[in-house]
Amino acid sequence: MERKAIDLICSVAELTSLFERQKSIEEFLDHTVKLIAQHMGTDLCSIFIVDTQSGLLVLRASTGLNPEAIGSLTLEPGEGITGTALKELRPIIVPRAKESPHFKAVPDLHEEEYEAFLAVPIIHGLRRIGVIVCQQKKINYFSTRDARALTAIAAQMAAMIENALLLMELHRERARTDQEPKTHVLPAYLHGLQTSPGIAIGRSYYLGRSGNDSLLSMNPSDEYRDTLEDFRRAVEETMGQIKSLQKQLKDHFADVGSLIFHAHLLMLTDKAFTGEMEQRIQQGETPAAAVTDVVNNYIRIFSEAEAASVREKAQDLKDLGHRVLINLSRKDGKIEDYRDTIILTEELYPSELIKFAAQGAAGIILHKASITSHLRILALSVKIPMVSIEDKQLFNLNDGVPLVLDGFHGNVFVDPDTETRERFIQLAREHAEIDSTTKIDPLIPLSDGSSLSLLANIGLLGDLQVARGYGLRGIGLYRSEFPFLIRNDFPSEEEQYRIYQRIFEAFEGGPVYMRVLDMGGDKQLGFLSGEAEPNPFLGLRAIRFTLKNPEILSTQLRAMLRAGLEGDLNIIVPFISGIEEIRQMRSMMERASLELSEQGIEHNEKPKLGIMVELPSVGYLLEELSDEVDFMSIGTNDLVQYLLAVDRTNTSVSHYYEPLHPAVLRFIAQVAEVCSSKKIPLSVCGDAAADRNMARFLIGLGIRIFSIAPGSVSGIHEWIKNNSNVKDHREFSRNLLRLGSTREIREYIDSQNHEADR
Repeated sequence: MERKAIDLICSVAELTSLFERQKSIEEFLDHTVKLIAQHMGTDLCSIFIVDTQSGLLVLRASTGLNPEAIGSLTLEPGEGITGTALKELRPIIVPRAKESPHFKAVPDLHEEEYEAFLAVPIIHGLRRIGVIVCQQKKINYFSTRDARALTAIAAQMAAMIENALLLMELHRERARTDQEPKTHVLPAYLHGLQTSPGIAIGRSYYLGRSGNDSLLSMNPSDEYRDTLEDFRRAVEETMGQIKSLQKQLKDHFADVGSLIFHAHLLMLTDKAFTGEMEQRIQQGETPAAAVTDVVNNYIRIFSEAEAASVREKAQDLKDLGHRVLINLSRKDGKIEDYRDTIILTEELYPSELIKFAAQGAAGIILHKASITSHLRILALSVKIPMVSIEDKQLFNLNDGVPLVLDGFHGNVFVDPDTETRERFIQLAREHAEIDSTTKIDPLIPLSDGSSLSLLANIGLLGDLQVARGYGLRGIGLYRSEFPFLIRNDFPSEEEQYRIYQRIFEAFEGGPVYMRVLDMGGDKQLGFLSGEAEPNPFLGLRAIRFTLKNPEILSTQLRAMLRAGLEGDLNIIVPFISGIEEIRQMRSMMERASLELSEQGIEHNEKPKLGIMVELPSVGYLLEELSDEVDFMSIGTNDLVQYLLAVDRTNTSVSHYYEPLHPAVLRFIAQVAEVCSSKKIPLSVCGDAAADRNMARFLIGLGIRIFSIAPGSVSGIHEWIKNNSNVKDHREFSRNLLRLGSTREIREYIDSQNHEADR
């Protein structure tokens, strides 16, 4: 049917006076969506408004969506079709929403049957106010004419909504001063950042970090045994459990697990620690109270220490006390670990993440400000679902509250009803079945007779089983820093050798690209002394750190050369900015090889040496660098960060992080051209390689090696297999390189995807 856009534009002009007759902004917006839906002839209309404090889009009114989502559903700018319209400040028309690369499904929103999608940003001057969304069951329902009409409507509404929100905020502030403070009621649904996929169902357990938040407390609902013998039995039981966990870690995480519970065992055998507890019990204190008091005294001492490595042990103490109290409890069927528990914490150390995974924690909710790239990679490695949440009030939640964590979409459900819980239990089963049956051929034939090779990015030995399970036959990026991050000291040459040897054994005959230590940025070693750098991403990072600490680099190189004796060893140097660094690196590698030869130790005497292409300076030195290296690997995550000057861990500027920026595409094209002319192998590793639009571009440039996190392999494999026409990809790449803005690139990609869908 023909939409009455002109009538609608006139009707919206009357909403200014309409607002004056409404009791709230909510009623005003509710009338607005109904009016738009009526005139546009749509089944569903929604308005999202930007929250001035968090910067998130909040669903404020809707006809058709689940009413319970109003006020609680939030989106990041750039998240989903709606968030993308706001971030890129352009209308987006999608014939079939679910087939759009921007589409993001939200459980319980009741939008599954709506196919066509139109999203238009509401802008006032330079301010992003919100987004109007129209959805329709009929496929390909909206036209460019509809988009223009809705854009005009949004322009009329922008100032009015901004003024209305300001007025409502003034009313709220006045009400706060006139009334007694009220207890905040946490919404039943919160949306955060998807950090590690998976579904977790369990009860909350808050891991504090400082002051009273970090202290151990007894569960008031538990009854505890009360004799000295009970205490001694609980200590012995705790020690047995920890030794069992230690063995389990050695078996499954040999690279990080050897000493991870060492502090627990030391404390349990320390007479000053358990002896003080015994003394208090003999003086009449209950065992549970004695454990709680002594543990908390030590927590206070450790928490006030200057060294980060000592402060970290405060949480080891709380973890240890928690376990002893459980073993003192009279409760039947008591747990031995964190099974069926979802950990809430505002800060998390890498070693803690591994410990919670080893102890069976169902999932982790982390404060958004604390999320770092290495925590995300570790969570993916140990396959523990994790969501990062902005709202700090969630971390005031009492222990034991039922939670559902949807790591696929970044959602958290607080005290969910039975239907929601059962639905996610079923989803978890379905995902487990997919993971257990997915197998691919990592060499994908293309139409020009070439093949695209898929390799795995790994950080821990635990990733090896996953990568092999998918059928991958080589490692495109081994992040060697993770064993360093988890520990409180540097692994010895022998320890590193045993770790690296496992990698070559797992992929016998396949290529293994090992990146030397990449510390710095958001990957800091807590056990190193020294002042914090004001800007660690531009500081003593990666090759700069290792060249300043040659004994560390020499030890690692010796271990790599020994482990790669009969393997296809490729050593990657990160953060290279010039010729001098790669020459120093080659000299160090040759010296390590000479030392091993003089000692009569067998090793790989001819490893390949290459660089991570991630700094802008490399673009001006490609010809010279190509004469110094055996291969190059583009690290898209850091390349985008440094090329566009965007700290990807800073939420204030994260919307500038754009892999499809024309400068990024042209830089990659330049690298591909030089490598092709010099016949130097070129690979791409990073999140961008798993994106189908970027994959089209890279294939069109002639890049034939993709290194991807194992969990992302199956999706991109299937897409490339079904879209193997190299001629089409070349044309796609050429057209992208002609465009000068991200908006033009996005519009072109959308048009191409639209054509492919027809």
